Amino acid sequence: MPQALGHTLASPEHICLDYGCSNWRISTQKAADLYRSGTKLWTRGDLKDIEQQLGQSYTMERFSVRRIDRSMIQISNPLFQLQNPIW
Repeated sequence: MPQALGHTLASPEHICLDYGCSNWRISTQKAADLYRSGTKLWTRGDLKDIEQQLGQSYTMERFSVRRIDRSMIQISNPLFQLQNPIW
């Protein structure tokens, strides 16, 4: 069996990566299914609002986004007050 830094490594056939199942992944799959079926997930106004919020990401601590069921949700901005955000 291979050694790495004094530890025995499992052989590839004995490694199993289990990513679990999260609510986020289930929700994302439902959204993908709706999209593929032709359902419009957001209006043009919703998309313009998201774009405008992203443009202000330096000063916005949270984003407000309309969910597929039309209710609103707030999402924390991980890049709040970063000088050179990745988006």
